[in-house]
Amino acid sequence: MVNCSRVEGRVHVLRDLMALTIGAFLVAVGVKMHHDGGSIGWPIAGTAVLSLNGIWMTRRRRAERGRDIND
Repeated sequence: MVNCSRVEGRVHVLRDLMALTIGAFLVAVGVKMHHDGGSIGWPIAGTAVLSLNGIWMTRRRRAERGRDIND
């Protein structure tokens, strides 16, 4: 039988890594585009993705820790 909590944990880690990768990509491409005369929106969007993902990961991990303590 498959241990769902292990699979779920790996999916969470993969999702977190993908969000960090996408955010870093948006920042890098946005800064390059901005230096070439493009919109400032892309670096801002990348920074927002990175920040929101960090906040979300922190809240989720705190909730998991709280759930483990209460069990």
